[in-house]
Amino acid sequence: MHSLPGVVAVGYINEAIDEGNPLRTLETLLLPTANISDVDPAHAQHYQDVLYHAKSQKLG
Repeated sequence: MHSLPGVVAVGYINEAIDEGNPLRTLETLLLPTANISDVDPAHAQHYQDVLYHAKSQKLG
């Protein structure tokens, strides 16, 4: 079962991906409620690119 804060974090991450701003996406990936470990700020653009591509494949 998903926790409400985790679901909210996913919503924020999806919004950030859609904005296309790697720093905003990084910020949301680092949210404690996202519960994602080993996020490296040096890879912000890579995270943005990979997540945007994955999201567009899922929706397409």
